[in-house]
Amino acid sequence: MIYGIELTTIKACILAGLYPLLLFVLCSLNKKNILKYIVTVLFLSYAFYLENRTALFCIMLTFIYFHQGLINKLRKKWIFIIAICISSILLLVKYNSFLGRVFIWKIIFLNSNKVGLTGLGYGSFKTQYADWQSAYFASNPQWSKFHHLADAPSFAFNEIIHYYIEFGIIAIVIFIFFLIINRRLFASQKKAVHYFACSNLVILLFSIISYPFHSIWIITLFVINHLLILFILYYEIRIPILLLAISIMMFTINMFFKYNSAVSTWHYAQTIPISSFSDKNQCYQTSYNTLYDNQYFLNDYCNFFLSNNMFDSAIFIANHNKNNMNQYERELVLGNAYFEKNEPLQSIIHFEKAHSIIPNRFIPLNCLMQLALSMKDINLAKKYARQIIMMPVKLNSYIVSNSKQQAATVLTK
Repeated sequence: MIYGIELTTIKACILAGLYPLLLFVLCSLNKKNILKYIVTVLFLSYAFYLENRTALFCIMLTFIYFHQGLINKLRKKWIFIIAICISSILLLVKYNSFLGRVFIWKIIFLNSNKVGLTGLGYGSFKTQYADWQSAYFASNPQWSKFHHLADAPSFAFNEIIHYYIEFGIIAIVIFIFFLIINRRLFASQKKAVHYFACSNLVILLFSIISYPFHSIWIITLFVINHLLILFILYYEIRIPILLLAISIMMFTINMFFKYNSAVSTWHYAQTIPISSFSDKNQCYQTSYNTLYDNQYFLNDYCNFFLSNNMFDSAIFIANHNKNNMNQYERELVLGNAYFEKNEPLQSIIHFEKAHSIIPNRFIPLNCLMQLALSMKDINLAKKYARQIIMMPVKLNSYIVSNSKQQAATVLTK
C-alpha cells in the first residue's frame, strides 16, 4: 500500500479526481464562469508539470463535458471524437513509456493460464511477474526493443490485471460492478451525484493504465465519493454515512502520519555514522515495523546488513519479505550476500536471475564476471565479458563505461 503522495502518478490521479468535485463547488457557489476557467487552467498547468497524460486527458474532457456552452454546441459524437484525438496526441508523448506497459501486459497475457479463478494470492504480483519476465527473456535471447525497455515493475499498470493475478476473477467482477454503478449514477438527475460519479469514473479510468488503487488516499477518495452519493440519495441514513466517512478519513490521516514518522526515522538512520552501529540498527528496526512493505526501505535495510558483514541477516530480510521487495534488487542483495559468504554457486544463481529479469542492466553481468575471475575460471569470465561488450547501452554512465572497460581487459587475458 502507498501511504504517501510523493509519486507523480498518485498526485496526478488525485488532481484529476478532485477536479469534478471542485467544479461542482464552484458551480454551486458562483454562476460566473471565470473561476471555472482559472481553476481549469491551474489544474491543466499542474498536470502538464507532472507530465501525466491521463490527468491532462481527464481534466480536458471533464471541462468540455461540464461546460454547458460547449455541450450545447457539440453533439455527443463530437465529444467522443475530441476524446479520441486528445488521447491519440497524448499517446505520442513518452511513447516508450507506453511500449513498456504494453510489454508488461504482453508478459501477463502469455502467462494468464497460470493464474486460475482465485488468483495467486495477495502481494504475489512482483514475484510472479519477475519469474514470467525472466523466463521470457531466457527463451528469447535475441535483443529487441523490449530487452531495451525492460524493468522490474511493482505494478501491472492496470489494476484489473494486477488484482486479477492476485485475487482472480473476483477482481474483474468488482471493477465491472463499480463501472456500471458509476455510469448509471453519472446519468443521474441530481447534479451533485453527477459530479461525484464523474470523479469515480476518472479514478476507474486511471486504474486501466496506472495503479491508483494501491494508494490509500485514492482509495479513500473513491470510497468517500460513494458514501457522499449515498448521503445525497438516502436522507434517512445520513448520520451513519457521515460518521463512517469521517472515520475513514481520520484512519487515512492517522496512517499517513504513522508512515511519515517511520520514513523520518529511516532517513535519520541513514545519516547515523556506521561506527554507531547500535543506534543505527535500532532506527532501522523501528522503521521496519511500519515500512516492511516498502521496497526502497527493504533494499536499503539489506544493504545496511551487507555493509556490516551481517550476511545472514541480509538473506533473512530478503527471503522473509520476498513479495515486498523489488525482485531485481532482491537478487542482487542475495548474490552479494552469498558471494561474501564464499558460496559462489548460489551467488551465480542470483546474479543470473537478476540479469534475466532486466537484461539491459550491466551490474549483474559485471558481478558475474568478477565472480568468475575470483573462481579463476577465465573461460567463464570471458563469456560474461563478451556479453558485456556486445550489450547495447540504454543510458551511458560510469558503471556502463567501467564495466565495458573491465570486460575488454578480461578478453585480453
